Amino acid sequence: MLLVESPSPSSFRTALLVILCGCFHVPSDGFTPAAHLQRALHRLSLCAGQSSGEPRVYVETIDEGQALVVDGTFASLYRPGKVSTNCVWDALAAPMLALPQERRRRVLLLGLGGGSVARIVRALAPEAEIVGVELDEEVIAVAREHFGLDDMALEIIEGDALEFLRSDSRSFDYIVDDVFIGDCDTVRRPDWFPFAIDLECERLRTGGVLVSNSIDEHKAVARHLRGHLRRGSFGPEGTLVRVDVKDYSNHIFALGPPSLSGSSLREAVGSNVHLAESLEVLSFCTVERGIFKNRGVKK
Repeated sequence: MLLVESPSPSSFRTALLVILCGCFHVPSDGFTPAAHLQRALHRLSLCAGQSSGEPRVYVETIDEGQALVVDGTFASLYRPGKVSTNCVWDALAAPMLALPQERRRRVLLLGLGGGSVARIVRALAPEAEIVGVELDEEVIAVAREHFGLDDMALEIIEGDALEFLRSDSRSFDYIVDDVFIGDCDTVRRPDWFPFAIDLECERLRTGGVLVSNSIDEHKAVARHLRGHLRRGSFGPEGTLVRVDVKDYSNHIFALGPPSLSGSSLREAVGSNVHLAESLEVLSFCTVERGIFKNRGVKK
């Protein structure tokens, strides 16, 4: 991209253009809608803020709260006094509402980041065992210092998500795959994606929900999840739902039991005390339903 004007690091601080999981986002006086993106692109280059003296992991204070920036990408948002983010992380946590409280016992978060999803999940499942896997030790350290990561009663594992799936034998009621790699120019799912979905399905209890974030890979993700749906990987019945977020390019897919559907999830979010304010930016669609032979129940 041609840079019309080369901003200094200080000017970038006041007009930070970052990417949320590969999706452009311009916080200036709060969150600027995507409709203003082209105007911002005339002022900045996508990676303008990553100067040689800039730390690769830091916290930016904006009107909405505190943003965790990792390699020039917008990685997490913390709104003190709030559970929801009114953003993509709400879409990753919302499908949990398809599960009754007694089925929210154990949760796996791959790509913990600053704990934005974990905070919502903890509110929706106060008694759950929540396991968060994060590869970047700097992210964990900054999140502990600024985002209250240790206040959420999490089991935090510093390590690779794929290795965790291969080595840990526990099963989970709710799994969120939010693992991305690369800087703001190259942010993407790892090379082992979407095949890690196979391992995630093995770790999911029958009747549970698997949630996967995607951007450019959304067609491959949907295809892979449909394959598991049609093979009956999610029990005797299954549903694939897509959740989109206004002004974002992320496509969040949720695969789970028949209680999961676009319409029921919309209704559940609208009536939930923690997520209701996000309803205006979230949209829900039932992609596919299936009925399959019972595989038995994982304990």
